Amino acid sequence: ILTFDPKDARAKKISPDIMREIAEETISRMGLKEHQALVYAHRDTDHPHMHFLINRVHPVEGKAYSRHEDGKRLTELCRDIARERGLNIPNDRTRVREHRSRRYSADADRRGLLAGQTR
Repeated sequence: ILTFDPKDARAKKISPDIMREIAEETISRMGLKEHQALVYAHRDTDHPHMHFLINRVHPVEGKAYSRHEDGKRLTELCRDIARERGLNIPNDRTRVREHRSRRYSADADRRGLLAGQTR
């Protein structure tokens, strides 16, 4: 799923044509241009988003696309496309979760909970 910032949607920066261009660009930069793909874009929430279904197996070569570190590559790619197009940079959910986890661990450590101590 590729999600756009609601502020960009309200500012009319995200049209169906722009979403189509970004979908094509994303697929191409991921090296999947020759693969079968289905992209479904909609606005059933305050943030427009696109769902991607891509056949990992190349239609001619029969070789499967490696998904190794796909999430990291896609996150950086989305950040690059957003910068290039003057869009807001999407939040990286993994970084947000890691930040919350570190903050929770630090709070628990200060309270002595990670060292097996109880209160």
